[in-house]
Formats: sequence, structure tokens, C-alpha cells
Amino acid sequence: MKGEERGLPLSGETFRQLFEDGPEPTVLLDENGRIRDLNRRFEEVFGYELEEAKGKGINSLIVPERLIEEAEDLDQKSKRGYLNYETVREGKEGEIPVSVSATPVTVEEGTYVMATYRDVTERKEAKERLKLTRRELKESKERYQRYFEELGDAIFVLKLGGANHGEILDANTTAVKQTGYSKEELIGMNIREDLVVKSPAMGYEEADDRLAKGETISFTEQKISKHGTPYWTEVVVTPIEYEGKEAALSINRDITERKRAQESLKKEREKLRQLHDAVDILQQQDTEEEVLQTAVEVAEKILDFHICAIGLVEGDYVIPNATSSGITPDDTTKFKLGEGITGKSVQQGRSIWGDDLRDYPEAKPTNPEFKAFISSPIGDLGNFQIVSKKVGSFTERDVELTEILADHLQEELQRVRLEKELREQAIRDPLTGLYNRRYFNEILQQEAEKCKRYDRSLAFVMMDVNRFKEINDHYSHQKGDRVLKEVANLLEENVRKADTLVRYGGDEFLVMIPYPDGKSENVITRLRDKLQKWNEQSNLLDSPLTLAMGMAHWSPDQNRDVEGALKEADKKMYEDKKDNS
Repeated sequence: MKGEERGLPLSGETFRQLFEDGPEPTVLLDENGRIRDLNRRFEEVFGYELEEAKGKGINSLIVPERLIEEAEDLDQKSKRGYLNYETVREGKEGEIPVSVSATPVTVEEGTYVMATYRDVTERKEAKERLKLTRRELKESKERYQRYFEELGDAIFVLKLGGANHGEILDANTTAVKQTGYSKEELIGMNIREDLVVKSPAMGYEEADDRLAKGETISFTEQKISKHGTPYWTEVVVTPIEYEGKEAALSINRDITERKRAQESLKKEREKLRQLHDAVDILQQQDTEEEVLQTAVEVAEKILDFHICAIGLVEGDYVIPNATSSGITPDDTTKFKLGEGITGKSVQQGRSIWGDDLRDYPEAKPTNPEFKAFISSPIGDLGNFQIVSKKVGSFTERDVELTEILADHLQEELQRVRLEKELREQAIRDPLTGLYNRRYFNEILQQEAEKCKRYDRSLAFVMMDVNRFKEINDHYSHQKGDRVLKEVANLLEENVRKADTLVRYGGDEFLVMIPYPDGKSENVITRLRDKLQKWNEQSNLLDSPLTLAMGMAHWSPDQNRDVEGALKEADKKMYEDKKDNS
């Protein structure tokens, strides 16, 4: 049964496999110690199914009454960090000795405690048998040796105390397999100095003190094999008598796979945290360019790749718009929709990924070094692609993270485009597409401040369509609108990009010319010439179209504000209108 079918509120394939398919009984608890979920092994060992256990307190369900107070104290400790201890739990068949590992985990709904219960009946029995070891060693060396060799964990007999403390006196077959050394090589080595690379958290001084008191101790430590491979072991050490002298029996269980699973889960959580933070950053961007570049930077942190490129659909092509650092222009190219991996991914609306581009005939890599790849569509807006120079660099989880990022990227691109469209609607005249008077009023003071800062000037050309009311009355308002559009197009084609062209109101237009040069005085003449040529070529009206125009200049050293110059241009325009009426 998969986690989502059981109601497990988790994400991440690694975690689901670790939890559901784990070999040990495992239960997920909320902050009140109530059961959130449990795996198959828990059902098998303790006899409780999810339906009858869910929502119940773990302590009331499986902890003997005499140990309730101890269990509640340990629950509090487990919420503060990793906890490992041995105790007794009740199943439907009676009490079961267990080793309990409890650690906080973060899932989509919050932070919980994941507790793993290992049935240590065999270990308990082994410990009981070990208590008899001293007598058994004296009574039957052969029986001891058989037990010693057949136990599935690595066992070392160690010198305890004095010179060469920790020297290996004996080792079983599993120890040979675990370490990679022969038995002859192991005997005489010092387990702490020659095998251990990361000592236990309790420290060897504390461990030695407890062993000297006759206590059995347990801890985890990292060792290294003869071949240089590091591995983790769960260790139980108990004092014994060996050949008439004090010694220690060290049982070492290899838990490397468990450690790797925990580390993988930790990395998974970190990637998800980074992705969550990245979404917040994406939502703070104001332009399309900022959103794209931020998405590239996020991908560089979360995924392992050499090349990252974001292409956006323009017509029938996917055009590169943002790339990772260090990429050369030759490493990117545009693709027609349906062409190559990029175009195919966008056209089909699905992610395409693989271990080696050479295995994909449709691929058209721009660099022969490109191998592993993930290509995910950004909705119908474009494509998000990452490439590695190493074969087999990406996993299914990397694909999922890329798709999640692409989905958020689509949302943010749609947002900034909509915001841009709304801003344009607010500052543009809907009929002519020119800036409106509202926008002009917003930037007028900004331009005036620039002039003051850099000792520059402004020029204004105010224009009005002559006899526009007669055009509306004689032809129609629709024909009048066409006239305004034609005038707007003519003016837009004949002013500089740096100039601001505004539909000032009704049939009035305004050109603001920042930092005018000596030729600005010819603007009116040039515009009249262009209008005359338009009249010669157009049959829109039966009579020539003319404009009344007036120009004025403003500079910071004038004894008036910039609005005064606008009034002067307006006055000159009306004087021109009277002269041509």
C-alpha cells in the first residue's frame, strides 16, 4: 500500500520508501504523541492495523503501564532531536523488547516525530547469552567459537584497559567481511586507531569509564574498510573475560544504508526548503527579465548541472532568453516548435529527460560535451532546460523539482506580463496607443529634475487637428477616430525614440523633447512636410488635413516653472490655429 493511499501527508519518493518499505516497525507521531501513520512492519510486529491505531496515543497503545512515565519523558526529548534507547513495548501477543530510535521530521503539514521500533529480542537473548559467556568460555571453547562465528553482526574481542587498550584479540567471519581485512590482519590492530574515522558522540573516555563499571554500552561510529570505503556501525560493547583476562566484546551492526537514507532525506528536505524560498523570491520580481534570471539562479543552487537555459515562445520558435553563468552564445540556439528536444517538449506539453543526449536521435545538442538533460515546458510560454556534461546526472526527483520550478515560473511570468499589460493600459490611450495625459503628468516633473541636475533643457510641441469638429460632423465620429489614429502614426514615425509623444486630450497631441539640439526648431517644419505628403497619398478625407502647432522651450535658469512653458506652447498653437482658420 502506497503512502498516499494510506493518507500519509508526506512528499518525496525517498521518504515514502524509507517509511513504508522500511524493515523495522516505524510510526509517525504528532506533537501530542498520537499516531499519524504506521508501516507494514509495525502491523506485523505489534499486531495493530492503521485503522485501529490512528489517532491513539502511542504510549497508551504499546507502552506497559509501569513504563508510561519513562516513555513520556523520552517523548519530550525526542522532540528536541535524535534519540535512541532500549525499552519494552506491548504487542497483542505480549511484551516485546525493542530498541527505539526517535527523530523529528518535517513534512508538508508540519513537524512530527518518526519513531522506529527494532525488535531486539534476539539481541536481548544474545546479551543474556553473553552474560554466560565467561562461564561458557571456560566450559566449552568450541561452543563459544560456533556462536561467535555464526552471529550475523561483526564481533570483535578487544583488550580492555592498560597498554594497547582497544587492541583486537579476536574477530569473527562477519568482521572480516565488514572490514575487508583478513582475520590475521585484524588481530593486533587497534579498533579505535585503525578502523574508526568518526568517534561516537559519548566519547571514548566516558565509554571506558562505563565499561570499567561493568556496564554494557551502545553507540554509533563511522569506520573505514581496508579498501578505503567508509561505513557506519551500530555498536554494543560489553565487558567479558577472555582467556582469563578482562576484555570487551564489541558487536558491530552495519547501518550504512540506513545512514544514507537519512542523509538522502535530509538533502531532500533542504532542496524543498530552498525551492520554497526561491518561490518567495520569484514573487518579488517586477519584470520578466528579473523573473527569468532569478529562476536560473535558483536552479543553479538546487540542481547539479553545467548548463541552464530558459527559452520563451515567440511565434513558431522557442527563443533563449536567460542562461546560467559561464554559458557561451554558441551553447544556445532557437528551436522551432516540435523541433529537437526543446521544441518537442513545448509542443507536447511534457517533460523529456535522459541520461545521454546521444541516445536521442531528435536531439540537436549545440555542444558535443552535453550528456544528461531535463527539458520541461513552462506551460505554453516556453521551456526550462538543464544539461550536464556527465552521463546519468539526474534522477526522477530532479525532474520533479524542475517541473515544480517550471510551474512556478509559468505563474510568475503570467503575473508580470499581466501587471505590465495593466500598467500599459493605465498609461496608454486606447484609441491611438500613445501615452496619455496621466502618464505625461507623472514623468513631467521627473524630466524637469533631470534638467536641473544636468543643466539641460526641454522643448514642447503642442498640436491640434484643425477643423476636427467639422470632420466629425461631416463624415462621422468613426472617421474622426481614423483621422486621430493616422495623425498618431504619422507623429510616432517622425519623432525620436527619446521623445515622449502624448495624446494630450481630444484632438490635441504633445511632443516632449528632452535635451533638444539646434535642429529641434525644425520639428514643426518637418512634421508639416510629412503631413503634406500624407495628404497627397491619402484619400481618407476630401480636403487636406492640417495641424495647428506651437513650440516652447524650458530650462532651469528661466524665471518660470515647466508648466509655464507648456502654457506658452499651447498659446502659440492657438495663435497658429487662428492664422490658418
